Amino acid sequence: MELRLFWRLKWVLYTLVYLSVLFGLGFLFFNSYLIALLTAGLGSLYIKGIKSYTRQSYFKQIEKDFVTFIYSLASYIGVGRSFEHSFQQSILEMEKDKGNYPLLEDLKKVQLSFEVNLSIGEAMKQLSSRYPVETILHFTYICERMIVTGGSLEEVIDMTIQMIRQKVEVEKELELIVTQKRFELLIMLSFVPLMILYLRSVSGSFYEMMYQTISGRMMMTIALFLYLASGYFGKRIIDIEI
Repeated sequence: MELRLFWRLKWVLYTLVYLSVLFGLGFLFFNSYLIALLTAGLGSLYIKGIKSYTRQSYFKQIEKDFVTFIYSLASYIGVGRSFEHSFQQSILEMEKDKGNYPLLEDLKKVQLSFEVNLSIGEAMKQLSSRYPVETILHFTYICERMIVTGGSLEEVIDMTIQMIRQKVEVEKELELIVTQKRFELLIMLSFVPLMILYLRSVSGSFYEMMYQTISGRMMMTIALFLYLASGYFGKRIIDIEI
C-alpha cells in the first residue's frame, strides 16, 4: 500500500510541475497573472493524461518485478525443484533483496492460492487482471495453454524467458533512440521561452509592443498556441509504446 501511495504522490508531483510550467508560460507570453492562472486552469484538462503516464510507469515497475521473479523462478526449477517450492523460494529471495518490489505482496497472494488448491492458471489470471502488463499476460496465456495441452512448467518458463529477452533487446534499441529524440525536443522547447526572456530583459520596445498592444497580444496568443501544439505533437511522435 505504501508503494502504491508513493506512485500516487508521484502523480501529484508531476501534476504540480506541469501546472507550474503552464503558469510560467502564461505569464511569460502575456505578462499577466490572471491569464497565467487561466492557462494553468485550461492545462488541468490534461491531468488524466498525466495520471495515465504515471500509471504506465507504475506498470513498467510491476513488469520489471515480474521479470526479476521469473528469472529467479527459472533458476530454482532448473536445478530440479518443484514449482511450488521454487515459487516460494523466489519470493523469499526478493524479500531478502530488500528492494522496493510493488508486486511482491501480490505474488504472496498467488502463493497462498496454491495452498487452497487453486490452479496456476487461475491464480495467474487473477494477477493479470490486476496488472495487465505484457509479460504477465503472456505468462498467464502460456499457463492456460499448458493446462489444456498438458505441457510442462519448464517449457512455460523457457518460453517466457525467451519472450522477455527479445523484448529487452528491442527496448534497449528503442530507448536509445527515444532518449536522444526526447533530449532534442527538450532543447527546442526551451529555446522559445529563453528567447522571450532575453528580449524582455534587453529590449524595452519588445515589452511595450508585445504586452501593451492588441496586435502584440494576438501575436503572443498565436505563438503560445503554436508552442503548446508543437510540444504536444512532438511528445506524441517520440512516445513509442514497446
